[in-house]
Amino acid sequence: MKRGSLLQLLAVALLVACGGEDLHRERFEVRGCSLDRIRLLAFVGTDACATDSPVSEDGGTPTEPIADVTWEDPSATSSPPLRVPMGSPVSVVAHCLDEAGIVREWGCDDDADGLVSIEVAALCIPEDCEGCDECPAGSRSWKGAEGQSCFSDCAECDADRDTFVAEDCGGDDCNDGDAAIHPGAPDPLFEDGEWTVERPPFAGDDVSLALDADMAQVAFHSTGEQGGVLVARRDEIGLWTLELVDRAPGTRTALAIRDGDSHLVYYVAAGPQPGLWYAADAGGDWDPETIGPAFPGVRSRPAIAFDQSELLVAYQTEGGLLLSSRAGPESWGTVTVDDTDDSGGFASVTTEGGRVHVAYVRSAEGGIDLWYSVRLPDEDDFLPPESIQEAAGDFVTIRARQDGALILAYRAGNDLRSASRRPPPLGGGPPPGFVTKMIEPEGDRGAFAAMALDPAGAAHVSHYDPSDRTVRYTMFDEDTVVSETVPLPGEPLEIQGSSIAVARDGMAHAIWAGRAGSPLYARRMTEPTDQDCNGSDGP
Repeated sequence: MKRGSLLQLLAVALLVACGGEDLHRERFEVRGCSLDRIRLLAFVGTDACATDSPVSEDGGTPTEPIADVTWEDPSATSSPPLRVPMGSPVSVVAHCLDEAGIVREWGCDDDADGLVSIEVAALCIPEDCEGCDECPAGSRSWKGAEGQSCFSDCAECDADRDTFVAEDCGGDDCNDGDAAIHPGAPDPLFEDGEWTVERPPFAGDDVSLALDADMAQVAFHSTGEQGGVLVARRDEIGLWTLELVDRAPGTRTALAIRDGDSHLVYYVAAGPQPGLWYAADAGGDWDPETIGPAFPGVRSRPAIAFDQSELLVAYQTEGGLLLSSRAGPESWGTVTVDDTDDSGGFASVTTEGGRVHVAYVRSAEGGIDLWYSVRLPDEDDFLPPESIQEAAGDFVTIRARQDGALILAYRAGNDLRSASRRPPPLGGGPPPGFVTKMIEPEGDRGAFAAMALDPAGAAHVSHYDPSDRTVRYTMFDEDTVVSETVPLPGEPLEIQGSSIAVARDGMAHAIWAGRAGSPLYARRMTEPTDQDCNGSDGP
């Protein structure tokens, strides 16, 4: 079929046998045409439906139709007989005509599958056929299997020549003046959105942000009389409430929410029980428990993710990178991801299709290298790690798109960079390699970078430029990069951490923690243009 919105024309045949006559089909019921005048033509054989358009070079056969009927206001009771004999292949062509007799929609189907079910779509032709009679204004003549007909003129119905017919001609191209806008085009990531910025009524370090039904929760560590590990919740009207998770001096928080339940991991470096801790929210009551012992020299926060029913935590230790997991109230199980000394910094974990992906850095002579490892479905151990980039840097996030592609954001030197890997081949075999790309080379970008993906798979990054103390936000996909400075209320901040999440409606929620005072919480609504004519207000 020609591309465009499909209007169903279901041709349902009645089988009739009168006396000694052969079986035949008649009274095809036609529904769904956008116009009130319909013509049906039947042909012996399947050639009439050999292509998806009657105006292609080999569009059908010049043989005469074995049945031809036109009627107004078609319905199951008013449609006249279209007598089609049984016993041999047959094709049925449908024309939807306007008041001037111009064919605006066309469709064809044969009974090779035992059923004639016609889909019609808007259609236009660019030029007249030679020797054909003239047609009304706004149309052109064409002679195909059904004889000479007058079809919509592409000069009026497909002015931008993108092969999609304008809405005024019965098609679904919402902008016939721009070939980049049509039903087959993807919506672009965004156009300029507006920031809403506030300073929440709390102060803390090591912030981690997650969303519950599009409402923000922020985990952080605070010192002072009310110090410890806390979670702040923001409600629909913008009020924040605080919950104490642990009085211990916790650091490096990582927060995640699943099915309305909040899960938090953090380090406790001092006190009677130092170690890596986990706490789950049960209606505002947090119940901390230890996952493993503490390790000196931990530079970065742990990472948390879910794989079906399992909770996963990746974290750095003295002996390398570990992954602990458990399902429900079971005890924690732990496997080694990378046992290389001084590996596992800035670990990030994501899952898709039963695979667990971990990205992290190794400290090496001459720099810090970016590494990656994966655990395949139904396996206990991770595959041998592979290097993504030498001297890559830090502040790593890895996320998986719905199609299985992997996206990373990280800082390399003074630049914000990305790495991506396409999904594994459907037929099996090794996945393609990672492709790295410069995202922001200017200034000193990418400090404290954190990344989240929106529902369309576009990446949103919160980061910081210490050279001019600007809070930065970047969105990118395979083709587009847009970056901007987040407007600050008051003086510039000296940032020591950031976190970001994207809601189902495409709104990005980000938080930047300063070294003193309240953090900066900001929201930005993405506003994709309607590039694919679907009327969407979000990605």
